[in-house]
Amino acid sequence: MYIELTHLLWLAVIGLVAGYAWQGHAAKEQALGHARRYCEREGVQLLDDSMVAHRRWLQRDESGKVRLWRRFAFEFAATGDERYRGHIDMAGARVASVHLEPHRVSTVGGGGTVIDMDAWRRLH
Repeated sequence: MYIELTHLLWLAVIGLVAGYAWQGHAAKEQALGHARRYCEREGVQLLDDSMVAHRRWLQRDESGKVRLWRRFAFEFAATGDERYRGHIDMAGARVASVHLEPHRVSTVGGGGTVIDMDAWRRLH
């Protein structure tokens, strides 16, 4: 029995596709963890606990290296009434940016105090 060059080529292609899928899954899990922490810090709720791979492209990072960038989309709620969209851009294994759509801010819990500026100016 002998192995032809085409068999080796097919094995290499299968290996590359499996490696790409493995890295994509790891990046998605990392983005999901970062989105959970970011949403918690911003006081919004990550909905459905899920991420969707939205876009992939090649671009240079700050150090000049060409990296595979991935954008993962997710949904969140600020007040519980409406769904908003957000996304995380990953450069390789590093989070490059997080974006949340403009959304309502909840004032439950006394966090939203309105200040009468005329009265404030008289006191200060």
